Amino acid sequence: MEENPYTPPKALLAFEKEEAENLLPILKYGSTWKLVLLSIVTLGVYLGFYIVRQNKNLNEKLRSEKKISNILGYSVILMSVLSLFGLFTFFFEEKAEMIELVSDLFDSLAGLLMIVWGFKARNRVNQLLGAEKGEEHWFHGGWTFFLSPFYFNYKVNCLLNSRESGES
Repeated sequence: MEENPYTPPKALLAFEKEEAENLLPILKYGSTWKLVLLSIVTLGVYLGFYIVRQNKNLNEKLRSEKKISNILGYSVILMSVLSLFGLFTFFFEEKAEMIELVSDLFDSLAGLLMIVWGFKARNRVNQLLGAEKGEEHWFHGGWTFFLSPFYFNYKVNCLLNSRESGES
């Protein structure tokens, strides 16, 4: 199949190439299984700290108008802690239906904020990497929706592994 000679080139701008080359190593966190385990042990609170860390690293590479607000990560931490507090209070109160509802609300808000962060981070990384849909380094929307921080971590690790194996 012939390429269309009128399509614009897909090369990254010079400043974006430098940023993209250094982006993945600073986003490397560790094993996704480690993130899952820490998330389970802390009942989800750790994911907020992961988001704050990744925000900080990602924002270093972004222009000021593209930066992701740290309020998002801190809100995930707050909602997770409030949900956890409600969970523990639920065990010590006799009539705790209202506490359970409020705890579930905070838990749902934390989950929603994680999805919002996941899509914001996904869009920024796709832009910095110059990724287009269908390419290996494209961060997929479906996986981002269902597994936000876990998929983000997994994809960064996969891209780093493929880059290292390709350079060897």
